[in-house]
Amino acid sequence: MENLRGWVRLSDGADCGGTVAEGSACDTSDDIGYTFQGARMSCRKQCTIADGYPQSILSNGMAQVLDGQKTSGGGRPDGDTAPGYMAVGAARPGARGGP
Repeated sequence: MENLRGWVRLSDGADCGGTVAEGSACDTSDDIGYTFQGARMSCRKQCTIADGYPQSILSNGMAQVLDGQKTSGGGRPDGDTAPGYMAVGAARPGARGGP
């Protein structure tokens, strides 16, 4: 079984209790914007998303964010890996891509 990691979107929660406060208006899933490296979090520490996946650049020129990548405060946003949502998995023999 693959280790799937979902893309983080606007309003997704983080393990620190915060939520993603910024998302791309042009890059969406179910009309909810994907978030990006440098996006603001709504949390008590006023964090930003520190990590991004450089192989996926959004229309704003910023790296897209995967489930589990860190914020400036050390928290980890939780992306959706439910059926029907796009995700990135560990590469299988003969497969392309994936972190």
